[in-house]
Amino acid sequence: MLNLEELALLISVTRIKLPYIDGTRLDNDFLVQISRLNKFTFSINTLVDDKDVEIDLPSNDDIQNSFIQIGYQHLDSYANLMTIGARCHACSLPYQFDPFFYI
Repeated sequence: MLNLEELALLISVTRIKLPYIDGTRLDNDFLVQISRLNKFTFSINTLVDDKDVEIDLPSNDDIQNSFIQIGYQHLDSYANLMTIGARCHACSLPYQFDPFFYI
């Protein structure tokens, strides 16, 4: 277990045949290991690369609710289908990072 109290995470991930990163997945796989975390700002961009399989793309409400359920109220998100797969982006507000992926 990490003793980290503050974390700013800017990440862009390409996943092949795996789901996008939402609040539930982030909490279950990562944040649960950082019990002392008091401040978390994030910008998470997930590209699901799988043009041969139908992708179950979440709505913006689905993405935002997955973060709200774990305690992060101030965020924005978008999701879109592309010819090579799908993209999902979620970020805390106010946005605190210089780059913004894929406007």
